[in-house]
Amino acid sequence: MVKTLAFMIIYMVCVSSYAADFDEIIRRAKDGDATAQYNAALMYYSGEEVAKDLREAFRWYIKAAVQGDAVSQFNLGVMYYNGEGITRDYEKAANWIMRSADNGYVKAQYTLGLMYLNGDKIAMNYKQAVKWLTKAAEHGNPEFQHPVGMKYYTKKGNGIVVHAFHDEEFISDGEELDNAQAFDRYMQAAVKGSMSAQKNVAVMYYKGIGVSQNYGEAAKWYKKAAEQGDTESQYNLGVIYYNGEGVVQSQQDAVKWYTKAAEKGYTRAQYNLGQIYLSGEKKLSRYQEAVKWLAKAAESKEKDYTNKTNEAAPAAATHINPGDYQKAFMKYRHDAQTGNAEAQRKLATCYYNGLGTAQSYIDAAVWFNKAAKQGDAEAQYYLGVMYHKGEGVVRNYQEAVKWYKRSAQQGSDCAQYNVAVMYYNGEGVVQNFQEAYMYFILAKANGNTNAERVINSVINKLDNQQINEAQDRATVFYTNKTRENG
Repeated sequence: MVKTLAFMIIYMVCVSSYAADFDEIIRRAKDGDATAQYNAALMYYSGEEVAKDLREAFRWYIKAAVQGDAVSQFNLGVMYYNGEGITRDYEKAANWIMRSADNGYVKAQYTLGLMYLNGDKIAMNYKQAVKWLTKAAEHGNPEFQHPVGMKYYTKKGNGIVVHAFHDEEFISDGEELDNAQAFDRYMQAAVKGSMSAQKNVAVMYYKGIGVSQNYGEAAKWYKKAAEQGDTESQYNLGVIYYNGEGVVQSQQDAVKWYTKAAEKGYTRAQYNLGQIYLSGEKKLSRYQEAVKWLAKAAESKEKDYTNKTNEAAPAAATHINPGDYQKAFMKYRHDAQTGNAEAQRKLATCYYNGLGTAQSYIDAAVWFNKAAKQGDAEAQYYLGVMYHKGEGVVRNYQEAVKWYKRSAQQGSDCAQYNVAVMYYNGEGVVQNFQEAYMYFILAKANGNTNAERVINSVINKLDNQQINEAQDRATVFYTNKTRENG
């Protein structure tokens, strides 16, 4: 087991031993320089040329981390893990270590792999362990050669999830094969009916690993593995039919295979299935089924899918079982009339989507408003959406901003993103790129992928002082929110 992560903090950037350099580092850090912010944090953490101060170290690490500095993201995760300068929070520790790993930092990749391998503060997941330990090993540093004892390919493309193992079922421990030899070995087992070998053959055909790329052959072998019940192959076959790769494009066949994977709890399949039912071909349009599967995807707690679900279909937030909408509607209406904010929000959702009652944006707005006034963050967000779009109310950007902000203050990344967009576009507020940047920082720190994509376009419109001020405000907000939740 990983006993502690404290030893993982490293000195990536050399720090001068002169006090004058510390003053220069702080000056540059205050100007928004991420490298300087990292160095300031490191000096406060180690007590080099300044009194040791873990809170100051945390403050500077988080500034650099929200700018995407991978080492700072990792060290911030370490501080959360050990409770240094901040209340111990294993979930936030894992989140920041994951971000660092995603950004290619080898120690984060290695640490994350060990966490998955040992079930250390996160659910044990052998495939994820192999994935991250292999990524760490690929950097070539002997310190991070993984202990799993297998070679492992992992690639993604066009929605396909690709996992191909050189494992002991087909390749002896210690045996070294190139990709072409590995393909031949898998093929020998695949034609004899081995499900895992069939999947690996499909992977290698799809990506052109050890054999010429051939989508038709990939589809053929995925289907063989899928028919034997391999969940990942069922999902990938759904993707292939949806995209028409090596097969005749067919959303109906995509639904068939997505459903098989979705019923086994495969989140990607649940989300894709919900999307087809929500906005695919007209003959496949089934709103209640869309809500059902999008809700299941959201329940997985994978933040990316929770965000996507909220944007795609607010009804998914009700978590109502199909067939029980009318019964649920009656219960929500009864509880809502007693003043229960959650019931008011769910009743509004029923009206918004026409679940168990006739669709009525006007009634939805009334009940979202009641819940929002009681402080329900989701209701505040959806009320903002309705004012933004003019659904059930007269379109009013100022009201939209007001409710988005209230939800944003409670930590909703979707609301934070929308506030940023409205400041960027000058909708309902005076155009203000600095405010937009501050809210984009918050949304990005909360895992909003849209904010991550657009934030750099805002930075280019600001000077160093404006960037620094926005980062300071975002840091204060994020730190205070963390303490409230802790």
